[in-house]
Amino acid sequence: MILEGFSELQELAVGTLAHVYRATELPLGRTVVLKCLKPTLLPDSAFAQPLERESRVLSALSHPNIEQLFRLIKTERTLALVLEYVDGRSLRKAQDDRQLVVPEVIAMGYEIAKGLVHVHAAGVVHADLKPSNVILGNEGMVKIIDFGIARASALGGLEALASRVAGPGFFGTPAYMSPEQLLSDEIDQRSDIYSLGVILYEALAGRLPIDRRDARDAGARKRIEPLERVAENVPLPLCRLVMRCLEPLPRDRFRSADPIVAELGDMLSEVDIRDPAGLLTAAARGSPPSVVQRKAGAKEANVWRRVLVIVGLFVLGFAGVALLDKNRGVPSPRALPMTPPSAGTLKVTAAPWAEVWIDGERVDVTPIGLPIQLASGVHEVTFRHPKASDERRKVEIRPGEIVTLSITMKSNLAPRESAR
Repeated sequence: MILEGFSELQELAVGTLAHVYRATELPLGRTVVLKCLKPTLLPDSAFAQPLERESRVLSALSHPNIEQLFRLIKTERTLALVLEYVDGRSLRKAQDDRQLVVPEVIAMGYEIAKGLVHVHAAGVVHADLKPSNVILGNEGMVKIIDFGIARASALGGLEALASRVAGPGFFGTPAYMSPEQLLSDEIDQRSDIYSLGVILYEALAGRLPIDRRDARDAGARKRIEPLERVAENVPLPLCRLVMRCLEPLPRDRFRSADPIVAELGDMLSEVDIRDPAGLLTAAARGSPPSVVQRKAGAKEANVWRRVLVIVGLFVLGFAGVALLDKNRGVPSPRALPMTPPSAGTLKVTAAPWAEVWIDGERVDVTPIGLPIQLASGVHEVTFRHPKASDERRKVEIRPGEIVTLSITMKSNLAPRESAR
């Protein structure tokens, strides 16, 4: 991709509607993030509206824990957001490297909650809070990113148009969604609080509160095992805070993120963490966790003594593993195999939209502008929508052949007809 005024573009991610790059902005020479509408989509089309919505949401936000929007670029052929670049990595990648220790989780949750206080005060609901949308900076800062599906009543017409284009629940990651977000389009700040609870539970327990196979089942949220049973040596007040965030009914959760900030702040004070940035630097860089000193003169607390012992043991264990793995490379994420020269082509469309999975691998979400190249042979194609039954098709691909699949998703939420 070529965009005037930028150089050294490096692709970071590909989303449903946009490509994300790291780039150097000229003539300033600063590193930025470019979120560009896919070239197969026109800037004046309805599919460009979510990117414009995101720019308007971010322009209303200004907080150290929220990514900063520098400007919006819109031409006849291009629509792009110029965003702040944070040198670090996502919470998802940090957790894949090692499990965070309790003080790190508290510090991370504290920073996320502070960001949510600001977001919600501006009348915005993030609606897609998850580990890959939380960046841990190498200098210890925490940033919430990707407001592409954020809900904001102040957007008026753009919000309504985007809903008609996308449909309820168009985007989002089911495992981190609140029950009400799975079931309807009507959510408020308590939905983000639920998502924060999922993030904290996963960070402390090393697993999600529900099985990924049940991620689309709103009823599964009623069967979450209490955190204190699955994560030993986590302070009971922290377990209770997380479980309150995960209450199935919004009315039973925290009504805002303010009390979460207060409670996590008190927990940091118990172990004398005045500046969470220093603690989070190790998590961001993949280093062994820092040993936390207990606050001088603080009330004796057996639970925190256990936390400190575990942190120390974790440091020793991590150092040992680092020595053993000194020459071992970090495994790369699983990816679809390279397409052989004898490939054929598959084109897919789905109404209103669907995730497309091929042979068990998630490929993209419709609309997909470019054809999908596949090896010769029989492939299973699955179309998924949170409010429709899965549609599965087997297709045979021959070298040089173009196969087209057009699917209409059938809602599984329609009322049943009464027997007569």
